[in-house]
Amino acid sequence: DESDNPAVSQSSHVEIAPWITDVIEEASAFIKESRYSDATDLILKAKTEVAGILAAHETTPPIVTTSSSLRTRNTGSTAPLSSSTTSNSPKKLHKKQQALLQRTNLQLDALMDRMSKRLAENLRRKNEALKASAKRERADPLSTLAPLVSPVCLNDDAVALHLLVKLGRYQEAAIAYAARRSLLLSE
Repeated sequence: DESDNPAVSQSSHVEIAPWITDVIEEASAFIKESRYSDATDLILKAKTEVAGILAAHETTPPIVTTSSSLRTRNTGSTAPLSSSTTSNSPKKLHKKQQALLQRTNLQLDALMDRMSKRLAENLRRKNEALKASAKRERADPLSTLAPLVSPVCLNDDAVALHLLVKLGRYQEAAIAYAARRSLLLSE
């Protein structure tokens, strides 16, 4: 077992930060609490970290194990490493670590999708409510005496739009932005 061999586990394999294993639970908790800014920051930080580790793993050259005539790639087998290659070899991921990072990456994508859908739906509902409110106010004969508050001046959609853009959901942000700004034209 490679974990029993301290030379292999300490010098040739990547150590994954412990917070990465808990990031899905933490981001899910933030989303449940509607703390979308915190969730977005955490998800983007984790995605950057995971992508960096996976990219470094994919670009590392194969590890030479024994003599030059037997060049093989160390893929997590129990083949002994020579002391010269152990000290100079690049860091690699265990297969379990690689699977964990890939699963974490997929779960982060799912969280991003779920949060983006919630943000877009909340924006859509707000815009529909403003549209219905404006329609009621225009139907009221006394509404001409009272000043109307512009839906654009409310600017309550700025944070959600910013988060959608940070998450890379440009289409959803553009649709919500256009819907809110079109309310101004109806005034």
